[in-house]
Amino acid sequence: MSTELHCTARFIDSVEAYVLRWIALAAVLCPCAFACSNDPQQAAMGQATGGAGAGPSDAPATGGLPTRGTTLTGATSAATTAGATTGSVQTSGSVNSVGMVTTGSSVTGGQVVTGGTTGGAATSSTGATLTGAVSSGIAVTSGATSGSAGIGGASSSGAETEGTGTAGGDDKFRVYLLIGQSNMAGGAATEARDLEEDERIRVLGYDDCAATGRVYNEWDVASPPLHACWSEGIGPGDYFAKTLVEALPAGDTIGLVPCAIPGVDIDFFVKGVVSARRGEFTIPPDNHWDSAYDWVVERAKLAQAAGGVIDGIIFHQGESDSGDPNRSLWAAKVKGIVEDLRTDLGGDEFPFVAGELLYSGCCASMNTIVNQLPSTISNTYVATADGLNGVDQYHFDAPGVRSIGQRYGEAMIAALGLSR
Repeated sequence: MSTELHCTARFIDSVEAYVLRWIALAAVLCPCAFACSNDPQQAAMGQATGGAGAGPSDAPATGGLPTRGTTLTGATSAATTAGATTGSVQTSGSVNSVGMVTTGSSVTGGQVVTGGTTGGAATSSTGATLTGAVSSGIAVTSGATSGSAGIGGASSSGAETEGTGTAGGDDKFRVYLLIGQSNMAGGAATEARDLEEDERIRVLGYDDCAATGRVYNEWDVASPPLHACWSEGIGPGDYFAKTLVEALPAGDTIGLVPCAIPGVDIDFFVKGVVSARRGEFTIPPDNHWDSAYDWVVERAKLAQAAGGVIDGIIFHQGESDSGDPNRSLWAAKVKGIVEDLRTDLGGDEFPFVAGELLYSGCCASMNTIVNQLPSTISNTYVATADGLNGVDQYHFDAPGVRSIGQRYGEAMIAALGLSR
């Protein structure tokens, strides 16, 4: 099947699935009075509600490696690309000395402030340090650039490499962890443009998916769905990577490690903790984990063993913890998760970008807490949800998913001291 016919067929299928999925979702939404303590997408999008294995599954791929793109396996492979882009990085606008990119608002102290600078011009700070946040597409750094250089870069011919790139040995395989609940997992309907693939953007298989040919814990060219096969739609990770790759050196590649589970509370990602709601959800591939933290670390280490360096985390969670008493404990738990991951994955203080929740939804009060994270967690930034719309009280619509993904990308670009 040609690429165009393939994309068209997937687009039609995804639209049909999307409509059916949100009809089902409408039947199970909880009232706002419950303060989003349970994410309804858990039921509507197939998460188990009474133990392991209750959700829909997809038959494991057979006949060897997936047929879509080049697949790399676990600890023995480095990133590969087919026909990597060459030439210099395009830049637009300007970036100031502390890495703040402005496109219509200003941000200070980790809080979103509207009505600031306009027109995309660079802004400088005098006598003050700006701490990370994103507002209306703005990324602000805290004045220091972090993120280690990757190893195990890409080959322009698509062949596997053994730890170094072919362009002078400096190409980097930059790995990003995608952590959270349903808004990070995604599921919004795709358009043809969403299915366009870039050989420089890879994804570590979330599950065995016959529809995409993707295999759990093996690398493939990224395209939606990045998370569970049954979700079929786009998530923030898609446009995070599409935005970020524009700012990277031509030989660098991105490795996405999707680790979101719709509906889960923050305790799923706390080291050494078994959530009180553990029995309600399935952790891939076979639900044997007590904690999703251990699952995230294993997948991240697989990426490191393949030549990648953890370059950052994007995070979207909070709907399931927006009610008391969880909300008062949430920020401290997020801080512990970030610090533990940084320690257990090599000690680098890689950037952490947290996303705001829908302002039009039931859980918008959590955004005050989200915006406190940059003041308590080093090298942390916030991607705003200001101006974005949802399909219900909890979930972004497709334009909102694309926009929040772009804002994550812009924040990471600034955090890494890049420009585009």
